[in-house]
Order: sequence, then C-alpha cells, then structure tokens
Amino acid sequence: MNPKIIFILLVFLSLCSVWAGPVSAIADAPEITISPDNYLAGGETLYLQGTARPGSLITIRLKSGQEDEKIWTAKSNASGEWSLVSSDPIRDGSYTLTASIEKDGTEIHSAERPINISSRGIIFIGSLAVSYKHLVFLLFAFLAVSFAIFLNYRTKLKKARLKIVKEAGEARSVCGIVFGGLNERVERRMKMIDGQPEFSPEEQRAFEDIKEIMEASRILIEKEISDVEKLIK
Repeated sequence: MNPKIIFILLVFLSLCSVWAGPVSAIADAPEITISPDNYLAGGETLYLQGTARPGSLITIRLKSGQEDEKIWTAKSNASGEWSLVSSDPIRDGSYTLTASIEKDGTEIHSAERPINISSRGIIFIGSLAVSYKHLVFLLFAFLAVSFAIFLNYRTKLKKARLKIVKEAGEARSVCGIVFGGLNERVERRMKMIDGQPEFSPEEQRAFEDIKEIMEASRILIEKEISDVEKLIK
C-alpha cells in the first residue's frame, strides 16, 4: 500500500480518537428537558424532567451564583428518563439549574437552565423556612397548651385555697378550745388559792401576768389566722 495512504489513514484515526473523547463525554452528559422559567415556592410544585444514561444517579443543583441553594437526586429509568418533584421552600431570587452524573471519578454536567423563584406564604428565619399555614397552626397549638396549663393551675390553686380555708378554720377552732381550756383552768386555780394566807400579792400578780400572756397569745394567733384567710380570698 502506498505509504502516503497509510500516513493519511493514521492521521485520520488519530483525529477520530481525539474527537471520540468529547463526543462520548457530550453523549454521557445528562440533560434537563423540562423546567419552569418561573416558579412560585409555597404555591406550586416544582417539576423537573430530563434524560441521562439508563440507571444513572443524577444530582440536580439549584445554584445562586456559585452557591448551592438546593441539591436533589434522581435516578434515570431503563429508558434513560428521570424526573423530580419538590415542594421545598426556596427564597426569592434568580437561580440556575444543572444536572450532573459521575463517571470515572469525574462529574459531567448538563447545560445550565435559568429559573426565577418567588416565595408566597413562607417566612424565613435564618436557615429555617416556615409557611404561614404551619406558623398559624403552631401558634394555635401554643395557645391551646398554654390555656390547658392555666386551667390546670387554676384548678389546683382553687383546691389548695379551699384546703387552706378549711385548715385555717380548724386552727381557729382548736385555738379557741385550747386557750379556752387553759383560761378556765387558770381561773379555777386562782379561785382555789384565792384568800389563802400563803398566797402573796406577788403570786397574785404572777397569775394575772399569766392570764394576760395567754390572752395576748390567743389574740395574736387569731390575727395570723385571719390574715391567712384574707390572703387566700
């Protein structure tokens, strides 16, 4: 064979091998075939669809600049089709969508697709996103629990108050009985020894002091009981 022809064939095969790499990589790259241009987070469901090599694990990234806002995964079926459905809360902004697969330790990316996102009915607290609906439910649940705790506390307080009133009444009754009995015994004792020659004026004053101390003690205890009763009314 002509050496020139052989040389041309070798050059052609070399070029084919060089071109085969990019062509294969392009063929292996996943695609996003369906995605919305505008998406209302909190009011709609995000639906994405695309193609990839059959049985591939696809990573779908929603990016704001160079930062990943959301990362989802999907798997292609035997026909090489994949889809993703999401209702994740997302902040307002302009984003790009890309799909990628890993081959031989290298990530192969699809072309970027732009998407504008606006949120409705969602409150963002730092990295936490809460929908208005869930916030209202949480507030209602908090109020319900607080009201139940208040009712339970009020019931216990009422029972405790009734118990204290009862015990205060019993204490007043016992105080009257005890001091009445003591006073009666002192009076009786004084009558027994009254007029006896050995009963000196000092002893008489001592008995009077005892009576005064007992009476003052009775009044003080009854006052404390009355203060307790007024406090719990």
